[in-house]
This record gives sequence, structure tokens and C-alpha cells, in this order.
Amino acid sequence: MIQDIENKKINLVIVKDLSRFGRLSSKISYYLEEFFIEKGVRFIAVTDGIDTGHVETSEEMVQFKAFFNEWYLRDTSRKVRNGKRTRAREGKVMATYPTYRL
Repeated sequence: MIQDIENKKINLVIVKDLSRFGRLSSKISYYLEEFFIEKGVRFIAVTDGIDTGHVETSEEMVQFKAFFNEWYLRDTSRKVRNGKRTRAREGKVMATYPTYRL
């Protein structure tokens, strides 16, 4: 996609929501505030109501949502790791299906 933008084949990027576009808030900020503007690309995140073609889209709100998405992923990852460690310490099955040998 980036190559197509560079080659001026794409001038609009549409995603379901901001979390589908990227995970790191710094990367999202770079693309939305620098790269897309420089290349003349409009960005729309449908369910988040973000459209860089409209003046109402606030950069602060985009940054907040990007930060929240990144935090949520890290928090969920930490919780899953802790849950797996707890199960392992308690001696519970860690695999989806037990391995059978014949």
C-alpha cells in the first residue's frame, strides 16, 4: 500500500477503525500527520468517525484513540501472560488438546 501511495495509485485509505490501521500510536501519528498529508492521501476510519478530509476531525482525538488502542493491547497481553503463568503454576493443562501417543 505504501508503495502504491508513493506511486500515486492510492489517494484514499479506508479502514474499519483506527486499531485496524496500526498498533503503535507513534506510527499512526506519523502516517496521519505527516506521510498522508505529504502525499495528498485522505484517511477514513469508519467506526471511529475519523476523516482527514473534514475539518471536524481532531488531531488530539486521533492521538488519544491511537494511544488507547496501544495501551489496551499491551494490557491484554500482560493479562494473558499472567493467566498462563498462573495456570502453569497450578499444574493445569496448558494445551488446547492433550497429546496422545500410540
